[in-house]
Amino acid sequence: MDEKRRLLRMKELEELTGLNRRIIHYYMNEGLLSPPLRTGKTMAYYSKIHVDEIKQVKELREQGYPVSLIKKGIGKKGELDIEASEDVANAGSRREQIIDKAVEIFARDGYHQAKIGTIAQEVGVVPSTLYLYFPNKKALFMECMNKVYYAMFKDVNEELWNAKQPIERLHKRGEMVLRSHTQFIDILQVLRQTFNDDPRMEAKRKEIYDLILYPLKRDIERAIEEGILPPLNVTIVSYIILGIVETAQVYFSLEKDASVDEFMDTVDGLLYHR
Repeated sequence: MDEKRRLLRMKELEELTGLNRRIIHYYMNEGLLSPPLRTGKTMAYYSKIHVDEIKQVKELREQGYPVSLIKKGIGKKGELDIEASEDVANAGSRREQIIDKAVEIFARDGYHQAKIGTIAQEVGVVPSTLYLYFPNKKALFMECMNKVYYAMFKDVNEELWNAKQPIERLHKRGEMVLRSHTQFIDILQVLRQTFNDDPRMEAKRKEIYDLILYPLKRDIERAIEEGILPPLNVTIVSYIILGIVETAQVYFSLEKDASVDEFMDTVDGLLYHR
């Protein structure tokens, strides 16, 4: 049988495109794919045409094009033509402008205090324009979180340059977060609550956590190698330290006489027997 004419079931379509059926149905409902051949209410067949369409949409999504703009680039014959729309052609540069400004505002204000309206105003567009590129604030935040992290902790890395002892480095990290980067705790809470059916978003969430945990793991490993800490599961200890930082927000919000110095000294004594 001609491979182009061979009919496919949904399971085969998932295997050939690398997307799950929920996302394929979403693209279908948005009008990005040709209708399937239906032989009953629940029986649908697909073809090589659908495989090619899905791969093309998938590629455009990976390049950062929102579904709304991809739809604008669909020609009368159902073929994707990104050059067909001036908005689509300029989508890449506009998207980068939004991300750059969002990074600045998220790093400065934290997630909850940052407003879509503020980001749009500083980019020079109306809020509805941002929603063409990102479905909500959380999606925008997750997209630019890597840059937010580096922007937020540039001064921390500079401060740690001369701190060679691993426990001292861990102490300074915690102290600077509690004194100068309380918005980081806000961001941690958002990451912890971010569960999305979109596999790209979930992969981004894991990538960001890996980014945050890497320097903690590195210092813990050095402390174990130097005999400062006993042999421990480095990953578990790094998550415990991250959890303590999140707990600090509750402590400082409820205890009016709370002291950063006392909090850090207590944590040091608890973790490192200092």
